[in-house]
Amino acid sequence: MAALAFCVYLRLRRAGRFERFAELLRPVAGSSKILVSFVGLKLGLLTIAVWLSEGLIFTLIGRALGVSLSLLDGAFLVVLASLFAMIPAAPGYAGTYDAALLFGLAALDVAGGVALTFVILVRFILFAPITLVGPSLLVTRYRNIGAIRRRLREHSAAPAESAA
Repeated sequence: MAALAFCVYLRLRRAGRFERFAELLRPVAGSSKILVSFVGLKLGLLTIAVWLSEGLIFTLIGRALGVSLSLLDGAFLVVLASLFAMIPAAPGYAGTYDAALLFGLAALDVAGGVALTFVILVRFILFAPITLVGPSLLVTRYRNIGAIRRRLREHSAAPAESAA
């Protein structure tokens, strides 16, 4: 149906219809051209590698709990959690991410306390390092934030004084 609709659109477009729609769509389509190039292929392969590595993390967490998950099962959980993460939620995807994992684990016949332990371990392993690194970067990179603000104020005040 989508292919048929696209063919009808192209035929009408060549007949001079949908000009305004095409003008709106042109910047989006132009920016997506990189995805059908060698760079886009490399980005796609890198994306797959990252998702599979996170799927491997899920698989290893499952094995640590005595649950036999394949790499495909781990990748399934990653994709499902990523889709659920698009639903607006509290910071850290609280609720939606956990629900996605529990839903996916139920589909993989993992339930009860083992599933809940899996979710807690995944959340700790994936989110705790980021939570710890963030404040440490804030402290180390921006510890002199007062000095930076003073310099910015002095710099913005200097042109005003020279204009007067």
